[in-house]
Amino acid sequence: LVSWASQNERRFDGRLLCDRDNNFITPPSGLAGKWDDGEEYDSIAFLPHIVEEILTAQKYHPESIYGEWMERGWLDVTVEKERQRFTKLVRIREEKKAKSRQVRMLVIKKIGIEESED
Repeated sequence: LVSWASQNERRFDGRLLCDRDNNFITPPSGLAGKWDDGEEYDSIAFLPHIVEEILTAQKYHPESIYGEWMERGWLDVTVEKERQRFTKLVRIREEKKAKSRQVRMLVIKKIGIEESED
């Protein structure tokens, strides 16, 4: 998942390219999530269907993987009405002048990214 994000970093809000008028360019394949630019990011947030496609293609069961990541403390999650989710609302923007919006995403903390690379 981390290597996929690195190969597709221009699909993440925070790492989008800009045109000459400084407007963000949303890739034709669409956004994959949110990942702040630079090395000082706290997490990488993925749209859930992206993670499911990647894990399923590798013959993993997403729900099982999410549970394991939760146990390791790798996910930043939301608890709503005493119900825990694997996702969290994340504010994204697709164009510089557009209003941001909140989208449910699977948020992997930087510690999880670093530990997965060891």
